[in-house]
Amino acid sequence: MKKIFPSRINYYFFSEKLKREYLKSCCHKAERLFAEAGSIQNSLDNKKKLPKQFCINNPLVDVKYDY
Repeated sequence: MKKIFPSRINYYFFSEKLKREYLKSCCHKAERLFAEAGSIQNSLDNKKKLPKQFCINNPLVDVKYDY
């Protein structure tokens, strides 16, 4: 595919290999986040402390702080 702009030409190429690698990395990331959310839920169910590597940026975990 070729897109022509007034001052430049951009070429876009599709690669099956890059697509597979990207999807595989997204799958690994989702599995990691799900496993972390599961360990957090298990620790809360068993009334234990949260894991030391607790990540607040996990979209699967809703965090509320009370003081």
